[in-house]
Amino acid sequence: VIALDMAEVIGEILEMVPETSGSSLLEIGAEHVFQRTQIARGHHIFAQANSLAVAMIPFDVVLTRSAEVKYLRPVRLGERLYCKGNVIHKEDGRYMVKVKTKAGLATVFEGRFEVVRAPQSVADHKLGGLKREISR
Repeated sequence: VIALDMAEVIGEILEMVPETSGSSLLEIGAEHVFQRTQIARGHHIFAQANSLAVAMIPFDVVLTRSAEVKYLRPVRLGERLYCKGNVIHKEDGRYMVKVKTKAGLATVFEGRFEVVRAPQSVADHKLGGLKREISR
């Protein structure tokens, strides 16, 4: 994983074939759910899928350009989410990544993420900031 620090990846990366496929696992804990209903907040489910899509692309700066997502059923406290991503198209630094998240045998989330390799100027800006931090 190049574009993200491992602490920024939501879920545990299980497998990764750069620019091809990957998977991650997220166990829904108390910090992920609404207290009253014990149902997972959607942004955690989205974040697992999105961070997997970004992590699959092996460049310094990868950004999400767009996402189409469907939440198929509520996820509850204690469920383990297995997210699988596949690159279904790539062209000129743009990648379409299809993801599917399951809890057991049930599909709970599906999405298509367009992620892009950032222009060199953005990557240089990021690395320039890092160089300034190191030199302090």
